[in-house]
Amino acid sequence: MLLLVRTLSEGDTLVVWKLDRLGHSIRHLVVLVEELRERGVNFHSLTDSSIDTSTPMGRFFFHVMGTLDEMERELIVERTRAGLEATRERGCNGGRRPKLTLEQ
Repeated sequence: MLLLVRTLSEGDTLVVWKLDRLGHSIRHLVVLVEELRERGVNFHSLTDSSIDTSTPMGRFFFHVMGTLDEMERELIVERTRAGLEATRERGCNGGRRPKLTLEQ
């Protein structure tokens, strides 16, 4: 990713499929997009209602969608942990069953 960002120059546009593919936190996304903006590089997301940071409304929408994506990731982690804990409480270890026993 760093190599890609370094190769972009003024007038270029970084296009991504989905905003959450670009960074893991809203802080990281904001820093990255601000760095691109300072260098004259625009950002465009294809699936997130066509976020385009070359306009004030696009920058606003970028922040809103970034915050929602971060919340969604945190909820997924929370639900996954709760599911694993419930599985352990039922006495299951998780994962697939071994193909062979120690005696085999």
